Amino acid sequence: MKFSAQEDLKLPQAEVIARLSNFETFESIAIKRNVYVSQISQSNPNEDTLGWNCRFKVRGRQRDVEIRLIEFDELNSIKFMR
Repeated sequence: MKFSAQEDLKLPQAEVIARLSNFETFESIAIKRNVYVSQISQSNPNEDTLGWNCRFKVRGRQRDVEIRLIEFDELNSIKFMR
């Protein structure tokens, strides 16, 4: 499954990157929506990659997803892999 989104914003680029890279806020939002979230770096101290293990229900079925940050170019893109 691949998700892609594009939206023009009337904000300075630095502001957009700062909001999108505030991962703690996204974690808090997910937890409030009954998603179990654990950082990969916390569960495995040998990992130097930023990532999360998530568990949630969709349509009555339990889903387990591992999300990893694979590219962070502050001026151009933020890419994740699941």
